[in-house]
Amino acid sequence: MEELIQILKGVKPGVDFENETALIDNGILDSLDIITIIAEIFDEFDITVPTNYIIPENFNSANRISFIKKLNQKICISVILSLCANKRYNHHSIPKCLVRPF
Repeated sequence: MEELIQILKGVKPGVDFENETALIDNGILDSLDIITIIAEIFDEFDITVPTNYIIPENFNSANRISFIKKLNQKICISVILSLCANKRYNHHSIPKCLVRPF
């Protein structure tokens, strides 16, 4: 979570991300900030956020933004199960999200 807070502070310095619960509702973050946050998370953790999860309520607080970690873990587990089912799994096919989760 600390790495996520640092990303958020890099996008919008001076905001109390640890305690703020209405980042979107109060106009603290706008759509360009959201795109920047998503890009930073991708660059730092190699995590892609599906477009259907890019909705205001998912970005109202740091805790809500951390849903990306859980989403990413579910996607990684699905990928591994699929690889195992197809017998195409080896140590080179481990998704990065399991090697370095945030």
